[in-house]
Amino acid sequence: MTDEQEKLVTRNVGLVGYMVNRYFPYIENQETRDDAFQEGCIGLIYAALSFDITKGAAFATYAAR
Repeated sequence: MTDEQEKLVTRNVGLVGYMVNRYFPYIENQETRDDAFQEGCIGLIYAALSFDITKGAAFATYAAR
């Protein structure tokens, strides 16, 4: 991972929490919620690795998909 990719992940980790709360509000078990957050963080890392700024999309928009 490059420094720029790490910055993208660090700046957007809050997006993962937002998405977990928005799409999985019914999860009451904290361990399950933590698992969903960890999976989301892995997805965020993959998004940072494949993101191409020259395409014109914002990273948060790209990562949310």
